[in-house]
Amino acid sequence: MSTTKLPAAMTISGSGRPQDIDWGIIFAGAMRLLAVVAMVRGLAHWLFICGLAQIDGIEFPDWSIPLQATTIYLAIMDLVASVGLWMLATWGGVVWLLGIGLCTAIDLAAMISPGGWTTQAARPLIVTLADLVLVTAYGCLALLAKRQANAKP
Repeated sequence: MSTTKLPAAMTISGSGRPQDIDWGIIFAGAMRLLAVVAMVRGLAHWLFICGLAQIDGIEFPDWSIPLQATTIYLAIMDLVASVGLWMLATWGGVVWLLGIGLCTAIDLAAMISPGGWTTQAARPLIVTLADLVLVTAYGCLALLAKRQANAKP
């Protein structure tokens, strides 16, 4: 008679029963993925600042002052957030949420009262919705990981 054994990684202390999902590892992977996304966003902002990209043919020095300030803020915040997220530091998530919060506020302001610099700075609706999904997923994974960590003896 042949018995199939589970790999060691699938068992808890050799008890033979499948291991529960480790939400801490999943949360860490999600933070690393968010770090890559934040770094790409930060570098994209720096492309505009350095003059390697333009919005509607208008270079960065010719943008409105609020749009310039927002771009510089996000260029710094996204790169700082990417470092913190990659290091799995709590402050990385906080900095990332501050950047996402500003972007979402600008997008909502452009929807409510079109006109001015918020219209230029607003992103497509699909990007805003994707950010809201990411924030929700981040919060749920953080909650599940914290709950699991508190449940361990």
